[in-house]
Amino acid sequence: MVNFRGKDVSQPARASNRVFQVYRCVVTCQDMVQNKDSTKSFDKADYYAHLERYNPIFHERIALYVSVIGTPLISTFNPN
Repeated sequence: MVNFRGKDVSQPARASNRVFQVYRCVVTCQDMVQNKDSTKSFDKADYYAHLERYNPIFHERIALYVSVIGTPLISTFNPN
């Protein structure tokens, strides 16, 4: 049997010793940015009103440790 890439898949693949794990976590805007003024804590209303007061930190604190990032998609489409 040949799959769509032309690879013979009739023989079972060798068992791998690798362990694959999936972790789910929820990341909020507080996890993605940090106030430039280190004496102030995160305030969501202030963040949305004054984006310039915040530095991105997602790429330093979270993105380094993940290989896949997903987002939930909510469908409200009603064909009727």
